[in-house]
Amino acid sequence: MRIKRIKIFANNNDKSLLLKDVVATKLIKNDFEIVEDNFDLGIAIGGDGSFLRMIKDTNFDSNTYYIGINAGTLGFAQEVEINDIENFINDLKEDKLLIEEIGIQESTIYSKDDKLDKFYSLNEIVVREKTLNTLKLDVFIDNYLLENFASDGILVATSFGTTAYNLSFGGSIIYNTFHALELTTIAPLNNKTYKTISNSIVLPQNKNITLLPTKTDNLIVTVDGVNKVYDNVIKHKYFITNLGKCTQKDARALPDSIYKVYLDLFYKELEIVNPKVVILFGNQVSSIVLNEKISVSNCRKTSFSKTINNKMYKFYPVHYPIGNGIFNIDKAIEDIKWIIDTEL
Repeated sequence: MRIKRIKIFANNNDKSLLLKDVVATKLIKNDFEIVEDNFDLGIAIGGDGSFLRMIKDTNFDSNTYYIGINAGTLGFAQEVEINDIENFINDLKEDKLLIEEIGIQESTIYSKDDKLDKFYSLNEIVVREKTLNTLKLDVFIDNYLLENFASDGILVATSFGTTAYNLSFGGSIIYNTFHALELTTIAPLNNKTYKTISNSIVLPQNKNITLLPTKTDNLIVTVDGVNKVYDNVIKHKYFITNLGKCTQKDARALPDSIYKVYLDLFYKELEIVNPKVVILFGNQVSSIVLNEKISVSNCRKTSFSKTINNKMYKFYPVHYPIGNGIFNIDKAIEDIKWIIDTEL
């Protein structure tokens, strides 16, 4: 690492501006260039907010090095103290600084009108319901359902950001270079209806987190402390599949081959309807659609995720309540009511 060109970012207060002049003078005396563009190193003078603004101002440029001098009240990100500036400049000149690579979070918001907003964050994003009512979300890790969350909000932090807002809600601190995402709920509900995970969940960097709102499509998303309001965030309606259980006149079940013939039509219908939840009636249909052996009795009120034509859907197997299945009609009604109460 050879640093030559440096830009200094400072808070707009007397202490930081005075320190900026002092640091710039010392750097120039040590043959460094103070510039505004095309710099090798950015130096933030202030607290953690200054460091964060510097990263944003450079559009999260991964080809630039960053360091902070702590002239504020909170300095988790600021590695250099005021009384250590001389040693810092000497180490910089002699190329002795330790380089740590920190992770940046990439997020995308999708709305009903096919608009999307893509952004980066250094610390965290926080998702809340627009009117600050209880937020209900389906949380997927990659394409697999993790939990139906119900809470005041949910926070996703980078390793670097775990010492920020995440810490206020009891989240764990993750070392900067251990690249991960931490999922933390804010005041989660735990009662007879909702069983929300209360502890933070740490995920490796190669995992994708998908948050699907189930009760509202209007959200407040806070990105590194800056609020953004999003309306019409994607929310899908319920859909009960028309690949429903069928029987012949003498009540004999149809062979699997009959259902499989109509699978392509079913998939096309899913694309058109774009359902939030699909209810599958009976063991046979559930097993064919999910492509695994399903016994409804053993998986009542359990959701399964499956990707069809590059889109993820959630399926609930339910007892078939017609014909011989009439004996299970009470269970079917109970489960469907539960699915509606849980997912709405």
